[in-house]
Amino acid sequence: EGKMSSPRQIYFYLKNYFDQKNLVKNKNFKALVTTGPTKEYLDPVRYISNESSGKQGYEIALALKRRGIKTTLIAGPSNLADEKGLSYPDKHLYIFKSPTSFAGPNDHIEHPKNYDGEVFFEGELGIVVGKQVKDLDNTMEAKSAIFGYTCINDVTAFGLLKNDPNFDQWTRCKGFDNFGVFGPYICTGIDPKNLTIKTIINDNEIKQDYPASDMMFTAEEIILYLSQNMTLYPGDIVCVGTSQGLGPMEKGSKVTVSIDSIGSLTNTYG
Repeated sequence: EGKMSSPRQIYFYLKNYFDQKNLVKNKNFKALVTTGPTKEYLDPVRYISNESSGKQGYEIALALKRRGIKTTLIAGPSNLADEKGLSYPDKHLYIFKSPTSFAGPNDHIEHPKNYDGEVFFEGELGIVVGKQVKDLDNTMEAKSAIFGYTCINDVTAFGLLKNDPNFDQWTRCKGFDNFGVFGPYICTGIDPKNLTIKTIINDNEIKQDYPASDMMFTAEEIILYLSQNMTLYPGDIVCVGTSQGLGPMEKGSKVTVSIDSIGSLTNTYG
């Protein structure tokens, strides 16, 4: 109870759910969302007291299945930029992950068959968009467009990035199947500035431990800027970038991204 369904389960439940003429009669749908810092689990969705919020809840789930992870910010936490000797950008820098890259808790991350190099973990905070927006005017509007937050492992095959000297292959190195892991919950009613992101290997080796407040741009600034470049839809997920400590995963290892008030996202790799 309260555990986020895997993408395959999402599809199964939603297919049954939306095939029903009377949606509220279906009891199989397991909610993806939690509300507030105390994680009040909504399961099934039809028990949500606020009708508009309930509708948004399963629209979010449907959109997650259809769209997957949308953007990854290159301009993430400042500590990593300082470590790499990079300047701070005036505007957000972003790339896209393939919709087929998304995966859920406990899914296995396969090493790409056509790639022999290292595959890195990147523990991050994820912003989940809650409504369709375009050309927002200010951060208050952007805040109202944010549905909640989730954990992200923005898996990356960094050996491919500079494989061709004429073109950085960001999409390829981040777009393999199961390279966009999110979950285990979408949590609302929390302030991302108060969160801490940890990445733990094999349950005992803490590789990353950094505050979300280290981000160069706030969540609202990120959504505001992206909306001025593209239409955002319910269920879009924005990975806000990682910080110091990212590194390669060994085959057979277990990687966990844990964020206060949201939960722990665990996957195996190999």
